[in-house]
Amino acid sequence: MTRMLRGGDGRVTQIELFYDLVYVFAVTQLARLLVTHPTVDGALRTAVKGHPDERGNTATSWLVVGGVALFLAGHALFKYLVWGVVSWQRVAAVVVLLALLLLAPHVSALALGFATLAVVIAVAVADRVQRGALVA
Repeated sequence: MTRMLRGGDGRVTQIELFYDLVYVFAVTQLARLLVTHPTVDGALRTAVKGHPDERGNTATSWLVVGGVALFLAGHALFKYLVWGVVSWQRVAAVVVLLALLLLAPHVSALALGFATLAVVIAVAVADRVQRGALVA
């Protein structure tokens, strides 16, 4: 947005998309840690002996998947309000993430995290393809 205010074209660079991805991953991991073990002892136990094959409970699933969905929905709304553009990639990603919540009780938390990560990567790739189509 600062580039737009300074007179730029408002395009997003690859490094900005990468930082968005890292931010979403870090926030979901921190949220999961804080929900499952809100103490220092719990944080150390989780760091030392994680249980990636453990099924995610409802709170964990909503934080991992719902947090990313909320981020993408907020970014889509931001793009619409600032640039007047509907980001269909993000809208579709939010729908897919909400559908993933139906699978949450049946898969491991690690698989759910990877599926969420795959959706975020798909949005980044779709943005890159769309940007390439606009430039060409």
